[in-house]
Amino acid sequence: MPATPPAPLPDAPGGAVLNWHVDDVRVALTRLLELGAMMREELRERGEGFTTAAVVDPFGNVLDVMTNPHYLQVLADATPDGEADRAGHPAP
Repeated sequence: MPATPPAPLPDAPGGAVLNWHVDDVRVALTRLLELGAMMREELRERGEGFTTAAVVDPFGNVLDVMTNPHYLQVLADATPDGEADRAGHPAP
């Protein structure tokens, strides 16, 4: 019985959409592209220190990466016991 070839990749993403806060969105984007992700949305400045970009991984999932000082402040305010530090997001 001959092997069945893998199904072709879809023309559009169809998996999960993930949003990650990173310390440096440019470094994260470069690394994701090196690992085989495809550009979905170029770097975009959305406000003071708030920068986003998005890629599609080889499985069709969309990964949005962002740097946002407002998010860090909200996280720090919501975790006065220092949980933000333990989560890898130091308070601003």
